[in-house]
Amino acid sequence: GSVRIAPNSGTVVRVLAEAAKLTGLVLHGHDEELPALDVPRGQAALEDCEVVGSAWTAIISRNAGSLAMRGCRVVNAGGAGVVDTSRTASVIEDCVLEHLGSSAVVVGEYGNVVLRNSVLRDARGNGICVNGHGRGSVEDCDISATDRPGIALEENSTTRVLRTTVHDTTDGIYLTSESRVELEDCVVSGTSGGGIILAKGTDPVLRRCRVGRSRGHGVYVLQNSRGTLEDCEVTGAEQAGVWIGGSAGPTVRRLTVRDCSASGVVLAEESVAEFDRIEVRDVGDSGIDIRGHANPLLRRAVVSGARGDGVAVTEDGHGRLEEAQITDSGRSGVRVADGGHPYIGDSTIGTSAQAGLSVGARSLVTMRDSEIRDGGTGGVVVADGGEAALSRSRVLRSGGHGLWVRKAARATLTGCELRDNRGDGVRVETEEAVALVDCVAEGNH
Repeated sequence: GSVRIAPNSGTVVRVLAEAAKLTGLVLHGHDEELPALDVPRGQAALEDCEVVGSAWTAIISRNAGSLAMRGCRVVNAGGAGVVDTSRTASVIEDCVLEHLGSSAVVVGEYGNVVLRNSVLRDARGNGICVNGHGRGSVEDCDISATDRPGIALEENSTTRVLRTTVHDTTDGIYLTSESRVELEDCVVSGTSGGGIILAKGTDPVLRRCRVGRSRGHGVYVLQNSRGTLEDCEVTGAEQAGVWIGGSAGPTVRRLTVRDCSASGVVLAEESVAEFDRIEVRDVGDSGIDIRGHANPLLRRAVVSGARGDGVAVTEDGHGRLEEAQITDSGRSGVRVADGGHPYIGDSTIGTSAQAGLSVGARSLVTMRDSEIRDGGTGGVVVADGGEAALSRSRVLRSGGHGLWVRKAARATLTGCELRDNRGDGVRVETEEAVALVDCVAEGNH
């Protein structure tokens, strides 16, 4: 069997030589102050070993030390699994770190760790926490059952995370680093909080990442954070699929959001996100919810099957929708209220249970070169002091009036067509200004 080294006090092994190789050993540290394995200088190569700690960490690599761990198991109910603050590169591969009193792996100062094909689970802290100027990579790992975020990249860390799965944690991945970090092909699922969180002005790159079944927001961007998200997917979030606020301004390309219980995408708190090719399907509330002075740019958005409004712009929200396709909405295709002021261009608003475009209090919609069709209760409804300015647009086959300008509302239509609506082509009930220039209304009932 394995050789067991288990002193009652002190460090089990301290490496001071240029290199030391340990194979098939059990290192059991009973000291509550000192790590089981201490590597201040040289390299400790561990293969098929088990390290059991009782102190604040089971293993530490510091000063000029480094680790090469393969096929090992690390357990420490009293603290962390591995702490690395050495500038010398370390590798932890094919290992299991579990039953930990704090984080499984901590990389600090100028630590440089490659963590590969390993399992990190049952930790009272993070799965891996990188801070200071920590670097290295996390590759092909499985992280679960942590009391804090599965992965936390903080301060000035530059760690890359590749092909890693985080599941059944509190928050999944928490990014606050002031330096550029990268996540590629990662999967986050079953979190009790948020899936991926960007905070404190961070500016990471996320490619082909997937978030599923989070109880919080799938992706949560706040506190002036930026970041680039490409080819990512959020499914089954109990809150918003994506929530962007706090003046954040990420760039998002080719995002898919579907089957979320609340809104698909919420843009709030003066955020200025840019989206290109976003797809939102089958969400429990609005497909895209723009509010709180947010001013996003959305190009080529596809919103389908939202149980609420396809797009809602409220609470002084602004924004531009260009080349959007909004269909099968449970309420209005686009609803603008409470000071909303969007621009809509080259877009199609298709089947909706209520009006295709609804404009309410203190709100102004500018629409150009677009089509509204099959609105359940009307094409364009402007009410409560709202205003609509449409040019070169078509309103077709609505279940009510093509354009209904209600009390205290205003409207200007230039070069528009209103055809085959079940009510009037245009109905005006306001004493405010309504102008129709070079418009066609025919086939209306």
